[in-house]
Amino acid sequence: MADGQTGFDVVRLKNRAADRRALIAYLETHEPWSSAALAHVFMDGLRPQRCRGWLVKRADGVTVGAVVVYSPCLGRWQAYSAHDDDTAAVVIGSIVNRSPAVHYAGAASHLVPVVPHIPRLFSARVATFVTSTYPSPLKAELDGRTRIAVSEDLDGIVHVFESFGIGIERTKWQLRSALRRLQSRLPIVVMELDGRIVGAITVNGLTRRYMVSDQMVIAPEARGGGRSWLLSARVSSIANAYGLPMCGVMFSTNPMDVSDYEESEGGWVYAGMFEQRRFRGQARLRELAYRFQALDPNANAQFRPFDALPYGAGFDPNEPKVQARFGRRP
Repeated sequence: MADGQTGFDVVRLKNRAADRRALIAYLETHEPWSSAALAHVFMDGLRPQRCRGWLVKRADGVTVGAVVVYSPCLGRWQAYSAHDDDTAAVVIGSIVNRSPAVHYAGAASHLVPVVPHIPRLFSARVATFVTSTYPSPLKAELDGRTRIAVSEDLDGIVHVFESFGIGIERTKWQLRSALRRLQSRLPIVVMELDGRIVGAITVNGLTRRYMVSDQMVIAPEARGGGRSWLLSARVSSIANAYGLPMCGVMFSTNPMDVSDYEESEGGWVYAGMFEQRRFRGQARLRELAYRFQALDPNANAQFRPFDALPYGAGFDPNEPKVQARFGRRP
């Protein structure tokens, strides 16, 4: 689809080998920043109900940007993007805005030019992005209390995750669905004390160059004593077994010393967006659905505000979010 105002062509990709190869080839030029998006393409291909992709091309046919939108569970979508030309930011912002995504994540250098062009934006925050060498350093001895989870551990994993709200899920059934899907494909490391799971860290994806892992939770009563490092050591050993360095996001409230890792300049941005409302009453129906097994409110200040980004017109964090009507999907 040509955009006459910007001079770029937007290509909505289909689940065919040529499209997947083109998207993978472009995203691989931006690793590790693009590794999270790339891992979803490797795992799920390009299926309308799970993973969607777009390429942005100049008039001469050269690809200068890509967008991936991924659904970890029913009803929730996450967007990622990468680009080489800041003048493509308007087009990328339009794709993200029209997509079903509620969160948008990626390198600050890629998101800062784009977010002013997303009318649905209501917040933008920054976290630290780190990469390890290969082999990944083990900051603690491998401990028998940490192990790779088995299917019977799902209830315990859901319980330890459900009070922290570090994903995009809104309900316990969405969280369970996302974790079950993830566990069926990739390792989840758990920490068990007195027969109870008190901590977990997920492997979120694999590419040909990196293992993505960044969702670590430890129950408040189990914190301290270097237990984060015990989980980290186990997941590092998994990366070493795969023969890959690791990359991931570190929240600003996490006190772990990451001096053995490479901290990437600029940081990793999470941008929140109002959900789409495509027909009258959709917002009300969606909120009613979210009340079923709703996750506990998360009072943890996981991110610091990133003042360089706009927060959206009239956004007040102390007021209820007001839905607006937006256009169709690209």
